[in-house]
Amino acid sequence: MQDRRVPLDVFVGRAAEFARVAEVITRVEAGQPWLVAVEGELGMGKTALARRCLARAQRIKVLWARADQAETDLDFGVADQLLRAAGDAFPTVPSTSGGGPAVSSFAVGARLLTAALYLADETQGVALRPAVEAAGPSPLRSYVLGAMVEADGQLGEAEQRYSQALAEARTHPDSQPLAATIAARLAGTYTLRGEGEKTLTLGRWALDTGRLDAAAARQTRTRVAIGASQVAGPREALDELGHLDADPARVDPIDVDGLSWRGIFRLLSGDLGRAVTDMTAGLKMVRQGATLALGQRTYGYLALAQYLAGAWDDALLTAEQGLSAAAIHPYRHELPLFHLAAGCVPAGRGAAEEAERHARLAEEVAASLDYGQERLYAAMARALVCQAAGDYPGMADALQYWRDDAALDGRSRRDATLWRPLLAEGLIGTGQAEQAAAVLAQLRAVSGQVAYLQAVLAWLDGWLAELQGSPEEAQRI
Repeated sequence: MQDRRVPLDVFVGRAAEFARVAEVITRVEAGQPWLVAVEGELGMGKTALARRCLARAQRIKVLWARADQAETDLDFGVADQLLRAAGDAFPTVPSTSGGGPAVSSFAVGARLLTAALYLADETQGVALRPAVEAAGPSPLRSYVLGAMVEADGQLGEAEQRYSQALAEARTHPDSQPLAATIAARLAGTYTLRGEGEKTLTLGRWALDTGRLDAAAARQTRTRVAIGASQVAGPREALDELGHLDADPARVDPIDVDGLSWRGIFRLLSGDLGRAVTDMTAGLKMVRQGATLALGQRTYGYLALAQYLAGAWDDALLTAEQGLSAAAIHPYRHELPLFHLAAGCVPAGRGAAEEAERHARLAEEVAASLDYGQERLYAAMARALVCQAAGDYPGMADALQYWRDDAALDGRSRRDATLWRPLLAEGLIGTGQAEQAAAVLAQLRAVSGQVAYLQAVLAWLDGWLAELQGSPEEAQRI
């Protein structure tokens, strides 16, 4: 007998509705935001219609969420579904089951907008900005504009936008939760600009309001630690993270940013073993569903730690994982660090073309940004290429800008144990003994705390002594 069952994908009627939605989809694909409401009684096919229409949309990203009557008392349940659908690059709505301040509607809305801005392609992103700028003045408008330019690597304008949003929020007595959220985000912008003092001031103010939700408060504590590292060094930052369990396996996933940055601070303090342990544990949490809300740079620093520890194959794998993560992450400013990390092993193994490729890519991205630390990562990548080729003038030239200690921002000073040895080598190799001696003196001041520096310093000190005409001293060293 012939099977006369109706195929499940048959859809009858609704031609007018299809045409109206198709027109909207065309506008959305061109970058124009639009809202469509499908209304009707239960069981009339609203969901089927929506799915059928969106199945024809090939150039837009679709995120699905369902609202259920049983979830009426679940705060932001639909928003949480949308953020999870957007991927690991975005923090989901934190649980408030453990008590503490209620989740801010503004914070959730800001996360949704950040996700939407990232998921829009370049054409849509360009079209979205005029739409946001056309909105009436408000803290949210200023905040979203700040997020848009920050994602594009323009921190100067982002700082202005966030500062404006904070000033607008502070004019309303009932907007303290909103102001605290903006202040925390602005503190994060200051960490990227290397302005540790401003980070500490704003981050601590946001925490003192008591109006941040649990996840935002933990992230802000980590930002405060980053600010402390830029002002007083990585050991002071470790004190700021003293609330974390000493055993990485027992750290709550909500503190994944703090754990990862504890590993970074340990790297910069010379504790390679525990640095690798912390950062590896943090990335394991990410694979299990935790979110690095403060960025993915853990991959880059972990690869550098593995490189310094001699685990070159591990370093290469971690760096490639970082580049893969960057492909789905909204912030381009992390790419120079990832390309630096990815270029270390090829440079050390004599794979000149691969090392050169990463150095060039780091330089291209860094040149498009309006702040300095990422240019330092690119300069380090270039110095490694020159080091592998025995090009000491090239090494010295790549890091020339950072010779003047007064010109360094907080991030460059904090990371000095990573780049000053390369600068010293370039200066000695080009016969600039006096300048090299000054750089080595700066390294010597912290070498007692940074174990991996001691062997490097001994070699550089001996080479400098030989350059200065003291072969006996060089042999003794």
